[in-house]
Amino acid sequence: PKEVSYMWSLDKVEPTVNWAMETLENFGVLGNNSFRVLTLDSGCDLYQTKTKLLQLYYEEFVRPSVLIGPTCTFAVREASRSVRQWNLRIPVITAGGLAKNFRESWFGEYDTLTRMGPTAGKLADATLALLQPEAYWNGLQPEEWNWTWTRVAMVYHSPPASEEQRPCDFIMTAMTERLNGTANVTFKDVYVDRCSYDFGGTLDEIKKRARGTFFDR
Repeated sequence: PKEVSYMWSLDKVEPTVNWAMETLENFGVLGNNSFRVLTLDSGCDLYQTKTKLLQLYYEEFVRPSVLIGPTCTFAVREASRSVRQWNLRIPVITAGGLAKNFRESWFGEYDTLTRMGPTAGKLADATLALLQPEAYWNGLQPEEWNWTWTRVAMVYHSPPASEEQRPCDFIMTAMTERLNGTANVTFKDVYVDRCSYDFGGTLDEIKKRARGTFFDR
């Protein structure tokens, strides 16, 4: 997106991409090939992303060789689907796309998508590895990892400004589904605070009901 408040805004990403292209060209990696970099503002919005890509493809007749970005989850979804609908087998590379659904590409919608950053699914896998190290380390885990956490509570605060993209929701959904499928871990509640910063009561309840507590902010 063009809005500078986002982590991967155009003012941060565009100079980096241009620098990378110049570096590859200077080292002769590109050979006789040349690339023209076009930038679009996704607005971190699925409709705007879809509209801009449709204009690029059908009005400007541009056939991209690669899409770098977008990063917001819903925009990533639309970009990947557009590439699929165009029948273009081109890579879509992003540092975003947290949602675990991108891992489950039932109809090949995300076949060419590569997520370079952390994902909700991987975070859920890492959490389960902490809770059940013996299953992941085959008995070779460090001695200090022999804990017996079996009850987990998760709490997060989702500010209204991030409601559209819901990064915390994506992470907690992946965690919930991963832990619910585990025999030795009891997962019962998600504590959601959407209206205040008074975490005291929630933390007291968690302290009584769970031994392992994970926070996401």
